[in-house]
Amino acid sequence: MRVVVLLEPDGELAARMLGEWSRAWGAALANGDGELDDAEALAALLDLKCLCYDRGLTVNVSFPDNN
Repeated sequence: MRVVVLLEPDGELAARMLGEWSRAWGAALANGDGELDDAEALAALLDLKCLCYDRGLTVNVSFPDNN
């Protein structure tokens, strides 16, 4: 499933969190744009939300193939 993930506010923490998360879930993201396994997409995105919640980061996700 193709997703575009943007963490706000943008910065070093956001880049580090997105990098760690994408490695953990095997998501090949380039500038927040990439692929997630269809069967694991919801779990992966919920995991990202949990990781960012206590750090004051907002998770924005879009699904460009659904437009």
